[in-house]
Amino acid sequence: MVRFLLVPALLALSGCLPEVRVGEKEGIPPIGGSTEVSTGGLVCGEPLPAGAQAATTRKVPGGCELSFIEDLQVLDEPDYEQISSLTSFSGLLEAVELQLTEFRFIDADTQQPLDTATQIVSATLAINGQPVADKGTLTSLPQTLRLTGAALDPVKEAISQRKAVSLRVNAVVVLPDQPPPPASLRFEYQAQPTLVLGGPL
Repeated sequence: MVRFLLVPALLALSGCLPEVRVGEKEGIPPIGGSTEVSTGGLVCGEPLPAGAQAATTRKVPGGCELSFIEDLQVLDEPDYEQISSLTSFSGLLEAVELQLTEFRFIDADTQQPLDTATQIVSATLAINGQPVADKGTLTSLPQTLRLTGAALDPVKEAISQRKAVSLRVNAVVVLPDQPPPPASLRFEYQAQPTLVLGGPL
């Protein structure tokens, strides 16, 4: 009898408590975006209008780097009462998993993805400062990505205070000098976030 009583006690002390996963089934919607910029008269080093924000550009070896930044909301304050897994659970955020289903750069005039061999020097996707995808990812989707470490700090703080949670998405692509870029470039991405919670506060 003592042995059976010791098992849950040891699990609690070691932090090996069952994790709670809060994702699409629990009411967290996918995140995604579509940003189009006019690149026909691209002057590398000058900003480009990109939706509500501007895409920054800079000259790099081999071409021109374009950087897109967008803040996307994952949780709103009412969600803490509407999503049952969050209503009664008081725990620590262990990770944010992202099922990345789309990450591509498209010629907006032809609606065709850029040729990764000839039209893209490099491409990266970072969320909250953590690199999560690169040029190779463009041809190997879907993938499950996991945010950990410092990338979780702003999410942990927001959840602990039951405030809205957002993720900062930064996509960077380097277009070669030759061939010239398309007249219009569109960046698209979509991912399903899942909060991985576990352990008491």
